[in-house]
Amino acid sequence: MRPFARTLVAASLLAAAAPSLAQLNPYVRGTLSGANDLRGGYVAAGAALRGTGGNGTITIAGIPFGSTVKEAILYWTILGDDPMPAGADVIKIDGETFNGTLLGSTASPCQSMARAYVFRADATYWISGDGAYEVSGALDSGDTGTSPVAEGASLVVIYSNPAIAIHDIVVADGAVLASSPNELVTTTITGFNASTPITGASVSFIVADGESDLTDSTYVNGLIIGQGALNGSDAPAEVEWWDTDTFDATAVLSGGATSVTPGLQQGSDCFVWAATPFAIVSPAPDADILTANLTPTVVAGTNFRMRVTATNNSGANVPVTASIDVFKQSGQFLGTMMSGKVATVPASASETRVFRARIPATLPPSFRGIPIYVKTTLLARPGGELIDDDYVIFYVQ
Repeated sequence: MRPFARTLVAASLLAAAAPSLAQLNPYVRGTLSGANDLRGGYVAAGAALRGTGGNGTITIAGIPFGSTVKEAILYWTILGDDPMPAGADVIKIDGETFNGTLLGSTASPCQSMARAYVFRADATYWISGDGAYEVSGALDSGDTGTSPVAEGASLVVIYSNPAIAIHDIVVADGAVLASSPNELVTTTITGFNASTPITGASVSFIVADGESDLTDSTYVNGLIIGQGALNGSDAPAEVEWWDTDTFDATAVLSGGATSVTPGLQQGSDCFVWAATPFAIVSPAPDADILTANLTPTVVAGTNFRMRVTATNNSGANVPVTASIDVFKQSGQFLGTMMSGKVATVPASASETRVFRARIPATLPPSFRGIPIYVKTTLLARPGGELIDDDYVIFYVQ
């Protein structure tokens, strides 16, 4: 495969039909559509799987020392018959089985298989940081031209680190096909606030079916940030058709931005766009919170523990009150762990508290073995204005 150049190209859109708005959607956990005001960042990496029998290695690298994995999101794409072949929604990481949520399907990306199917699963509990994670069990015939075919799998790992600048991190995902010559697909991402001036921003594209001998372009806000990038560059080198490509988008955004429009343009290539994580340095609120799960897997009837650290970014004491609520990923409200805890965070200082709650032994089976989202909201006192919120994920046995 030819080298993948990540240098910013100051160019405008190539000749193309009017862009079609891609149907990527915000990834919502509970009532949160992003990690806002997070001291941390994200990394993304993937593995090409086509013709491998569904086996490969995702190597996560670049998480700074002292970080804590906040969330790990797993994506994969299967090409297959219509209707969807049985087992397409199953994959393993280090022997752990994941049953994915079908994000959508498209017509074939110029392949002999009938359709492409894109899946997502939460892998937070099983991803500890940098390292090699073995993929197996993806539905793949072992022949690149015979259905079913596993195109590839990727991990998006969001981490927290108190030494890192405050970021807003949002993820958009779905299933979008580009198969017509010079077809341009775009999506608009919101849910963030950029600093002024922009001091850092990154965007990634997780895409199935890119090939090194065909042409394409990647965009942010109408400017090309990569040409020929979708070249099947994910390891191993002898397998193409899967990309997890990250770009520095700092130079193509304006200070104070609240939206960004990534895009992909097909030249002679065809591809399926599965996900795009985006991170940008955001203005520091008066106080920000960083939550950590001290009991990732909870046995029903026992205590759950989480650590909440509030950092005062102003020169004056900040009186705050906190509320901790529990949600399913669907947004279904499960209850309040704590409400109305009042504290004053001294100027330019941090305060840490550990909260405990008991998970009822009578918790219904439908709530077990799935990610549960615990949202902590920090409010100003006495007015009650939102200062910051954060979340952790845990699993109940």
